Amino acid sequence: MAPRTAHRLSGQDRFTPYPGLVRDPHGLFGRKDQSRILRRRFHAANRPYQSGAALTEGNTTLRHVDVLVITPSQELDDIAARHAKLLPRTIRFLLKRIGATTPNGANLISYLLFEQEYCRELISLGYHDALARKDEILAFLDIAPVSGINGDAAWFTDDVVNRAG
Repeated sequence: MAPRTAHRLSGQDRFTPYPGLVRDPHGLFGRKDQSRILRRRFHAANRPYQSGAALTEGNTTLRHVDVLVITPSQELDDIAARHAKLLPRTIRFLLKRIGATTPNGANLISYLLFEQEYCRELISLGYHDALARKDEILAFLDIAPVSGINGDAAWFTDDVVNRAG
């Protein structure tokens, strides 16, 4: 049930629902918007260096930065909503009161869930999404494909981890 507020209309009390804290479809935690904003910022920051030439400003040399954006193939909000039952009863009650149990509010739940079942599903999603884009990721990192005992998992070697860190 949505929170209500009282309004005086022509001498009668009338209650109407008002939007909860997390009902904004883009919300406080809108991942899609954040991803889009970051891509625009990288594109704008890279624009002066598109020719490949580096620019020097003071003691700093500025150059083009390659960007690879990877987003989940499934909505994290949907996964979080399926696992919301794992949260303690008190937290579920509070989330319901602020409107976080509605379809647009599940985004907040995804930030609060650290339950093993939920985390395993996220890890599995990330693993399969990375496998689906394996060639693109390897090309971005400038790493030759690796073959080995583990089949698809072999491409993610210590070399990839060391280059990323």
